[in-house]
Amino acid sequence: MRSTRINGRTTLLAAGVLGTLAILGGCDSKDTPTPEPKKSAGSSILDGENPAQSNESAGDLVTRYEQAAADVAESSPEEARAYLASAETLKEIQAIVSPYESTIKDFMSLGGLDAKTITDETQFERRVSMVNGLISSNERMATELPPLIARLEASAEPAKLAMKLELLDRLRQADHSMYQSMLGYLSVLQQTWGKYGVDDQGSIQFSPDVEPALIAEFNEYAGNIQAMSGEQAKLQEAIAALDRP
Repeated sequence: MRSTRINGRTTLLAAGVLGTLAILGGCDSKDTPTPEPKKSAGSSILDGENPAQSNESAGDLVTRYEQAAADVAESSPEEARAYLASAETLKEIQAIVSPYESTIKDFMSLGGLDAKTITDETQFERRVSMVNGLISSNERMATELPPLIARLEASAEPAKLAMKLELLDRLRQADHSMYQSMLGYLSVLQQTWGKYGVDDQGSIQFSPDVEPALIAEFNEYAGNIQAMSGEQAKLQEAIAALDRP
């Protein structure tokens, strides 16, 4: 029997795998100074561009703020303090998001949900452990990021900030739903080890002795992963749109 087709690598890459800047969705503070970007630096959230497409890392942005603070330290101490405050907040955000990003990269390097890359039954344990790590990191981000983002954008328009925080909360919920389905997806594959194959189109073919109910369960997990991938893309775009001119 045939399962829903799902490309584990592509789906996860499209499923809200964000850098630190993209997690923020943009900075929109009227009081926090915005240094001019270097000509060689890519677009950034401070320029009103889609952060998911930014070539500038959070570390680059912190460096920009710190350099700007040094540049105006004597002429405008208050402005310098504002730059440094933003840099410190970004460092806190980066520390929270980095473990999440690292786990994503490690998971993808193994092949993600691509069943063809699971060549030994013992490999399930590591992938399941990574997904559980993503769930934990996601829960931490849901709890600890909102107040930091509110601090970073303290003088932003209240309604816009509230909307951004709401969208980020919905993004965290979509992540949670996806990761729970990923655990189920991997669990079914482990339960049916040796009883399925992957065809040229990427669909998983279960052997006739696999219970139809288990295959239906697997298809439900796969469908939710794909649905949450689409939901995450919409939410990311909505977050980015809040900071466009």
